[in-house]
Amino acid sequence: NEKEVITRDVLKKKMKKILDVELKTSLEQLELIDDLQKLGISHHFELEIKDILTDLHHKNEKHLWNCDKEEDLHATALEFRLLRQHGFEISEDVFDVIVNKIESATFKSDDIKSIITLYEASYLSSKSDTKLYKVIRPFATEKLREYVNSDRNNETYKTREKAIHALEMPYHWRMRRLETRWYIDAYEKKHDMNLALMELAKIDFNIVQASHQEELKYVSSWWKEACLSNQLPFVRDGIVENYFWNVGIIYEPQFGYTRRFMTIISALIITIDDIYDIYGTLEELELFTAMVDK
Repeated sequence: NEKEVITRDVLKKKMKKILDVELKTSLEQLELIDDLQKLGISHHFELEIKDILTDLHHKNEKHLWNCDKEEDLHATALEFRLLRQHGFEISEDVFDVIVNKIESATFKSDDIKSIITLYEASYLSSKSDTKLYKVIRPFATEKLREYVNSDRNNETYKTREKAIHALEMPYHWRMRRLETRWYIDAYEKKHDMNLALMELAKIDFNIVQASHQEELKYVSSWWKEACLSNQLPFVRDGIVENYFWNVGIIYEPQFGYTRRFMTIISALIITIDDIYDIYGTLEELELFTAMVDK
């Protein structure tokens, strides 16, 4: 409703001020960007995020930040992941010191927060990134599994919950809107959570959810008026599943038209697929194919 939109816009201004002025360290900037992304509201701050990451990338363009201190591992891995997610070139060589410690069995850190961040970063590897894929990912996975299965997990339930969640599926592979819903609950449990950020995330989630409902009404109405499932009873009647799939691949809230259009295209493709696989005779399919080719 209008009141929610007004409140959201006020909170957006407040968060932009924090991004532009109030954050003192690079790690604070990175952690806030990560929270904005996982809370599903980073699209409101694209320019601010791009400026911050561009500045950080320029500062470290020679990749000299080799995390020679294990306590810097969280910051290094988080910067690496965010830069790669936003299309910046950054070499896996920033992890050379850590890789050497892993291979020589001299890595002593038991900071699970850093291990989770390192684990997530390892899934942003390219084909040429052998260290991330062959060394860092197996090491971080083993460390997280050991932690989840040990008595240490009684220390903080929230940390154990995050470790289990990461092992189930890395963030890079998850459906963003479902992850947003999970992370809103997880973020609310943090002792140092930002109340304004939490309120913005909840309001924005409700607004986006309402938009999704309107989009689903539109494509459902189109499907009903098309009468394909009535005229072709063998066709799968799955417009809701089609729409949900498109929410997964086109998750940015501002692309509602594209989601609607792609849902309709997907429904037509599935209909044609069912005609070929289930209904049509060879002669009919040859005629249909020739018609499409023309």
